[in-house]
Amino acid sequence: MSERLTADERRSAIAILVGAFSAFASIGALNVVVGKLVFDLTHREFDLGLLGLVEFTPGLILMLVSGTLADRIDRRRLASASLTAQAATVLGMAAYVATRPTSATPIFILMGVFGTTRALGNAARRSLPADTMPAPMLPWMTVRNSAALQVGQILGPVVAGVLYTA
Repeated sequence: MSERLTADERRSAIAILVGAFSAFASIGALNVVVGKLVFDLTHREFDLGLLGLVEFTPGLILMLVSGTLADRIDRRRLASASLTAQAATVLGMAAYVATRPTSATPIFILMGVFGTTRALGNAARRSLPADTMPAPMLPWMTVRNSAALQVGQILGPVVAGVLYTA
């Protein structure tokens, strides 16, 4: 990193980049796992499309609300609450899967909840780099944050697929 960053700013930058990579990699892996589970339960490709729609629709609906929320609430706390709620939703899904499910309906509901919690924290998470870095370092951070997101989006599903086949 640049010598223009203080030690606190370096730690913050590393935390944001690791968090961005981890969040997007885990979401990509989750989508692979949940898609495989839904297909195994229903044997219908159409349900995979519905699964994506159920996860995407809350973001479309809550787009304007999440920005206002991020402006009115401490962004770090909103992002943290959103990620905590997402983790709780995934744990709920794991608990449901442990019961050897025969219906995909609860999975669709849980993915809707996951999409909603993700949508509510999106604006807060996206603004964290700008809130953390000094203005001259923002282009430096923006490029690295974008790279972390892209690499996470690519590697998450790849790792999930490799682990599934292994």
